[in-house]
Amino acid sequence: MADLFRNRSFVFIWLGQAASGLGGQFATFIMSWMAYEITESLAVLGSIVAVELFTSIFIQLIAAPYLDRWDRKKVMVLSEWLRAFAFLIPTVLFAFETLHIWHLYITAILIGVAEPLYRPSSMIYIAGILPKNRLNSGNAILEGTMQTMILVGPPLAGVILQFLGAQVVLYVLVGIMGITGLLLLQLTSLKAEAMPVKVNWYKQFAEGIHFYRMNKVFLGLGLLIMIFNMGFAALSSMFLPFITKDIGGTSFQYGLFTLFFSYYRIKEGIGQPPYNHA
Repeated sequence: MADLFRNRSFVFIWLGQAASGLGGQFATFIMSWMAYEITESLAVLGSIVAVELFTSIFIQLIAAPYLDRWDRKKVMVLSEWLRAFAFLIPTVLFAFETLHIWHLYITAILIGVAEPLYRPSSMIYIAGILPKNRLNSGNAILEGTMQTMILVGPPLAGVILQFLGAQVVLYVLVGIMGITGLLLLQLTSLKAEAMPVKVNWYKQFAEGIHFYRMNKVFLGLGLLIMIFNMGFAALSSMFLPFITKDIGGTSFQYGLFTLFFSYYRIKEGIGQPPYNHA
């Protein structure tokens, strides 16, 4: 395992994984908190989650055929800086007390655009820098790092929110995303695979549909994971008003609840895709 950390590109991917994972948890936490503080509406809280998820699904359908042609490093850096920009909007507006709920919808859309670009690009990049006999070990380290951030992120965000306020959480979040982009900028660029024949988007998309028609098990598994992940995201957000309003808990206690909720999900392997969440 020590040889992996002598690989400069792997180290930067690993550091970027940790920062990106922590930032993602902060993002989910503060988005839910701000949406409910502004509106006190469960419907709005759920719709924020839905907007991000459906945007992400749409972008995956549109961008997937092109990802093999793009520079993976540039895509990852762009993704993280787009997330930083997305949260810069509520950060500035919150500071001037002019934040409205529609600003959060814009943020959710931008996050939905950025997320599906980062993950597949990072997985392809890892396959390009590690030998085949080290891929399992490398992915295990990255996956373990992500799962650790899933557990650490919510209570840490809750502590900062409780004692320092939402503005500090937003500052930290934008800083994490920006730093992640800088870390990934240190990676060596890997050339995208050359296409022997220029293939249009529709043909590649049709080939993907054909694959799932021929392998219905993968289609069913993918749909099951998608539905569960959507339900998990909505449910975890809905617990925020119950804990902080109904039973008088603090933001830190909500973070702890999210930690144990996520731990159960990880422990049982529920809704986890069978690949690296880079």
